[in-house]
Amino acid sequence: MRLLDTSSYKLTEFHGEKIPPYVILSHTWGEGEVLLHDIQNNTAESKHGYSKLIGCCQKAVEDGFQWVWIDTCCIDKSSSTELSEAINSMYQWYRDSTICYAYLEDVGDVLHTPGMSLRHFMESRWFTRGWTLQELIAPRIVEFYTAYWEEIGTKRSLIAQVEAVTGIPARILHGESVSTCNVAQRMSWASNRQTTRREDRAYSLMGLFQLNMPLLYGEGDKAFVRLQEQILRQEEDYTIFAWTLREDCLETTLTGCLASSPNQFAKMASKGVVQPSGRGGLRAFKNPLSLPGHTPEPYYNNDKCQVMRTKNYELFRKPGPGLSIGMPLKPPEFTARGVSISLLVRPAPDTWLSAMAWIYCEVDGRLVCVLLKPYESDPISIHARFSSPVLISVDKSLLSEFKVTDLFLPPSGFWDLYPELGWGGPAIPVSRVWLKLSLTPNGKVGAHIVSTYPSYGWKHKRFYFGSAPNDHGTVLIECTHNYTGIVTRFMVSCGIHEGNPWCSIQEVLGANEQDWEKTLEELRRPFNLDSVGSGYSFSTTLDRAAKISVKIKSMVVSAKIRRGPKDEKGTPQLTLQMTVGRMSDAGDWVQVYAQQHPVV
Repeated sequence: MRLLDTSSYKLTEFHGEKIPPYVILSHTWGEGEVLLHDIQNNTAESKHGYSKLIGCCQKAVEDGFQWVWIDTCCIDKSSSTELSEAINSMYQWYRDSTICYAYLEDVGDVLHTPGMSLRHFMESRWFTRGWTLQELIAPRIVEFYTAYWEEIGTKRSLIAQVEAVTGIPARILHGESVSTCNVAQRMSWASNRQTTRREDRAYSLMGLFQLNMPLLYGEGDKAFVRLQEQILRQEEDYTIFAWTLREDCLETTLTGCLASSPNQFAKMASKGVVQPSGRGGLRAFKNPLSLPGHTPEPYYNNDKCQVMRTKNYELFRKPGPGLSIGMPLKPPEFTARGVSISLLVRPAPDTWLSAMAWIYCEVDGRLVCVLLKPYESDPISIHARFSSPVLISVDKSLLSEFKVTDLFLPPSGFWDLYPELGWGGPAIPVSRVWLKLSLTPNGKVGAHIVSTYPSYGWKHKRFYFGSAPNDHGTVLIECTHNYTGIVTRFMVSCGIHEGNPWCSIQEVLGANEQDWEKTLEELRRPFNLDSVGSGYSFSTTLDRAAKISVKIKSMVVSAKIRRGPKDEKGTPQLTLQMTVGRMSDAGDWVQVYAQQHPVV
């Protein structure tokens, strides 16, 4: 362990029992931090972070300490071996410190500046960073300081505020072992925290679970999956499966059994479809692009089975007396087929519904279950999570309907079931994209979006879809000639085919509800991208499209689908830019496209 002398500002290495008493700094990184080579090369004074280092050392001297540990300058980050050793030792180093100074650079003088209050303390960026979680929990003594090194209070004196902002129980902040909390609860403490590198969302949690693992920067979200695998090998706590997706997802989404991010252990579960509300097709929906909403199937939302929208993991308990009879006799194992595990499963009553698997914990006296669907139709029993935005709580009276079942569960991944094959069709791996909508009316024609498919995103002009061969997004726009009042509608569709985005435009000439319903049913059918001219089959895979209206002379609708940067979670983003106007005002590419694709 390398420590900084608080008087000479020189670094010295110590090992084992020879490590002297030291103060440790907890802070958030900014521009111009003092690094190890700055100390060694005497260039530290030129760095913006030098004043923070000096302030820490001066405070330590006041408290009678010769040595401090600061992550920016006490680790040689150019050495992957040393960095890995340091990160694996970090929790222990913070735990063994005499005092931890938590430096909140974005908090001013709380006591003497007009308008300042503890609210500013609770809103500090320090509480949002991934690494500061273990830096709060591990040390026995944590002292909070403002940007001017004025003390705000300690972890104990401000325990009510710290508990409120972090969700960490007071007993843990007082020093009780984190192992007294279940896995899901510990994960939830990190659900609203961020790290600069995606891998650090996992590496910053190793200490909370008292485990070590090698660092593989570049593996992305696999690091968090690997962390959960290590936890399961060490701790047979099935609350690790009690995560939910926070974002809207396709109604047909299958997922692996492990979370891809700590965010999925947040207390609130997003609203999502558990099952389709019926099998009668789409004729029951008046709006031609209004698909079944996010209302759980009554089969899973009654006195016996209830959808869980919130998750207070502190209330999750292991099975009580009399419920352990079905517990697995062997721990989960990781195989080439996925996680080999034995769970108590209530079989699906038919292919339209999902099986329910009890994850061996209960809340408020009810069983906590997840929904499963077959991942592959073979005798190996490979299943995946289904409708992951929710958990299901089940009355104990139904326990007799659950049978011990040996399963293989993929640890990670997203898949979509083909919608046109029904809610029990084969699953295929797909990537997922965000689609943003942009509509610009020009000239003498007005236009607005009537609805979209998928229906859940049209209000915000942004929705999610996958890239299975039949997976797509469609926008229904209504165009009105400002002078004649003639109205027509167009369906602008887009998707991904063999990794390439495509778009297509179709004018909808029907005038009554039956015609609209037929249009939607055609839209939902399997379509062949290689087949030209087969109704609404979306035969083109071009990323530009234009259509001259049959009903409104010289009016053209054009669409182009453009790639954007990935979002903060690495999800690809596309923008569908639609323009409505006179042909004479259209851009050059629209003129060229119209010549190549004349109105038939």
